[in-house]
This record gives sequence, structure tokens and C-alpha cells, in this order.
Amino acid sequence: MWRPFRSPPETKIYRPTHAEFADPMRYIECIKEEAEQYGVIKIIPPKSWKVDFALNEKEIKFKPRVQVLSELEGRNRARLMFLNALERYWKLQGMPLQHAPVVRRQLVDLYGLSEMVKKNGGYAQVAENKRWPDVAVESGFTRADAYALKSHYNAS
Repeated sequence: MWRPFRSPPETKIYRPTHAEFADPMRYIECIKEEAEQYGVIKIIPPKSWKVDFALNEKEIKFKPRVQVLSELEGRNRARLMFLNALERYWKLQGMPLQHAPVVRRQLVDLYGLSEMVKKNGGYAQVAENKRWPDVAVESGFTRADAYALKSHYNAS
């Protein structure tokens, strides 16, 4: 049943004084019972409050790494499982995947391509009805890239 959207109520905002916020953890403990009713609250510290930097800048070392944000989302779990299964398959065949396929300097999303082929009725339907140019366009490539995509699909 459709209902019009109603905006949720604004969150509770706390504005402690300098004296109340002298010990932030104690302040949070004091408001805990009331704040738990809201689920989310906002605490705006007094302008005079300054946080002490807690890390020793000379001893701390950060090891940066590439983290693909799109891989963190739950909806991409199927994509990762598909790619892992594909990688395992080719490894068992004695031909491990060395790199992701590329068409015109654009990475081919094998999972997305597989889903696009399924959406268009499966490989047999796409091939029989000569729909590879349509699949190419729907996948973000040009119609001229259809043969290359078909080759990557067959190789995967």
C-alpha cells in the first residue's frame, strides 16, 4: 500500500557547556539514558573545547592500500563470488587468469556481461538473434565492440 513519504523527526542535539564537556566520556555517560531513546544524537562541543591529539606522529606508520569502494557494498557479493568461481575454474584448467579483459582501454566487467547475456535470453538466444551489438551497447561499449565482447564471454 502506497503512503506519502514522511520525513523522520530531527535528531536530538546536545550543546554542553565547557564545564559539562571537560570530560567528554563522563558527559556521554550522563546523557546516555535520555539519548538512547533517539538512536542517533548529535553533540556539538563548546567552541572553547580542544581535543588533544592522541597519536605519536613520530612512531605511527600508515600502510596505504587500494580499496575499491564498490567492492564493499553487499550487492556486489554476487559479482565477487562469480569472479572467484571463474578464477578457480580457469586455475583448475591449468590456465589461471592473468589479467582482466580489456576492450578499447575499457575493462570488461565479466559478471556484468554475463548478467546482460542472461537478461537477453542466454548465450544461444543472443547468438541466434545476432544480439551481440545490443549487448555491447547495453554494457557501455559500442556496437563495433560486439565481436570482442563475444570473444571475452566465450573465453570466460
